[in-house]
Amino acid sequence: RTNTFWQNDFTGRVPAGTWTHHLLVGVEVGRQDSASHRNTGFFGAAGTATSATVSTLDPFATATRFAQLASDVNSQADASIAAVTLQDMLELNTQWKLLVGARVDRFTLKVDDRRTVTTPTNLSRTDTGLSPRLGVIWSVTPATTTYLSVSESFLPSTETLSLATTTADLAPERARNLEAGVKADLGEDLAFTAAAFRLDRRDVRSADPTRAGFFVKTGLQRTDGIELGLQGKVTEQWQLFAGAAWIEGRVKTPLNSGTTATIASIIPAGRETGLTPHFAASIWNQFRFDQHWSAGLGLATQSRSYTSFTNAVALPKFTRGDASLSYAFDDHKTQLTLNVENIANVRYAPTADGDNNISVGSPRMAKLTLRTRF
Repeated sequence: RTNTFWQNDFTGRVPAGTWTHHLLVGVEVGRQDSASHRNTGFFGAAGTATSATVSTLDPFATATRFAQLASDVNSQADASIAAVTLQDMLELNTQWKLLVGARVDRFTLKVDDRRTVTTPTNLSRTDTGLSPRLGVIWSVTPATTTYLSVSESFLPSTETLSLATTTADLAPERARNLEAGVKADLGEDLAFTAAAFRLDRRDVRSADPTRAGFFVKTGLQRTDGIELGLQGKVTEQWQLFAGAAWIEGRVKTPLNSGTTATIASIIPAGRETGLTPHFAASIWNQFRFDQHWSAGLGLATQSRSYTSFTNAVALPKFTRGDASLSYAFDDHKTQLTLNVENIANVRYAPTADGDNNISVGSPRMAKLTLRTRF
């Protein structure tokens, strides 16, 4: 894999004395090669069975031989990317700033099918996209700043370096984000942030609820949300990191996913997007008692969310607690820390890959770390 990135900044006043601008120019060129090969294991004395029956008391089987089936992968993928970024930050005066920028990407993938047990299918796809952005920043006071921004981006369907006859015609996923926010300094080392946003994503590939690891195409997904944050030093001994988010994500435009006539074929409008809890929050407190001892205590909570757009399976809400205890040695370089995750040993499932591949969270876990600097 090779990648080259070049950028430069140009700062000046145009025209004399009216405003300051910071111009960023970047060029990125990259290439990545990937080879995939899979052989199927055969069992039995004749070496013709692709599965074996084993006892639960001794659940092991040894393959007699390995060979490639018609469905096994044997391919070489070559990907190349070229991108140009141009962005300018204009300081109109002491209160107002304007950000204008754009990025142009060209992504090409060629897949050489090297299978010999079936007719090979060579595929290729090239996607070109423009990603503009515009932002306005207003410094209301020296301690309070607000902003408004709109940006667009795109994600090629081939970014995983794979193509199939059923995915080679998938258009890139495109997104538009509109966001407004504020940052206020409540003290010398304590800041409050708030933001409201609307994210529209088109041609989104979502996890197929019936086949783990596969994707299907959806129409327009819209996510509206509000985020609040508070971080910094409340006192010299108490450091706080807290955040909360309220999110509503739904499919806005129904679309036939192109699969067979199953529950995954039609994605109706109104369905909630998968893995999008309506509420999520976390807080972490770090307390320093003296020059040696410090402790941390935090909580993370998340409301119920669906595993996919079928809205047939839901992940239950959960709240998990974590803690830490640290001792700093006199050399100011060495520290011993005990971290305990999921103190109450809560059973929870934070994420999933479709309706039938749910990931469970870690049970109570303790980790002792000795760290030093030389």
